[in-house]
Amino acid sequence: MTGEEFHDFAGSIVVHAVGGWLALPAVLLLGARSNRYRKDGGISAHPPSNIPFGAGRPGSSRSAGSAST
Repeated sequence: MTGEEFHDFAGSIVVHAVGGWLALPAVLLLGARSNRYRKDGGISAHPPSNIPFGAGRPGSSRSAGSAST
């Protein structure tokens, strides 16, 4: 070891550990997205669901600040 003292700034280990342990049963309870798998077992493609990613794509839609005539 380096001999330096360890400081858990603002309890970050506890916060992330509790969040992870609470998320695990939620994910197990929710399961996979509906229609994620086809009947033959293959994975079906889904369009991206990231709103900032979709908003930043050129041609997806006009931004709120753009003016069109």
